[in-house]
Amino acid sequence: MQVERIYHITAEAFFLELKKLAINDFEVNTGEIFPSDQSLKGLKYIKNFGKNNANQARVEITKFEPFKIYESLIKSNRGSQVITYSIEEKDSNSIGVTYNEKLEDIDFFTKINYKLLLPFMKKRLKKNIENRLDYIADRAIESEDKVMGDKNEFSR
Repeated sequence: MQVERIYHITAEAFFLELKKLAINDFEVNTGEIFPSDQSLKGLKYIKNFGKNNANQARVEITKFEPFKIYESLIKSNRGSQVITYSIEEKDSNSIGVTYNEKLEDIDFFTKINYKLLLPFMKKRLKKNIENRLDYIADRAIESEDKVMGDKNEFSR
């Protein structure tokens, strides 16, 4: 599934928020502090999810090009999912964000089930993705405003 949105923020602000969320997810799921000198590309960890964190998935960040693309591969017993955020600058203060989610390595029955249910779930899935993108953009705007506010404090 693919969703596209336009936001009135910089690519840097949106991407930095994505990076913060990825680092937070790593730290919450591993109990380790992410080394500040390490790149996210190639990062692998086990993510716990579901009721009482009973389920697990392997997460690998496969692409990490600052301010342009973030891609992760999530593997669980339900198959593999590739999630990509592509960021394109429209002008100096607006960006287009494309979220793409692709299922891979799923068995025959899961594939049939997905094809049968997708038409019924598509609207809700799209709305969930839009909400996720809006959440990231809102946090990025708040962070950007805070930085600008801090800069204004120092200029007085």
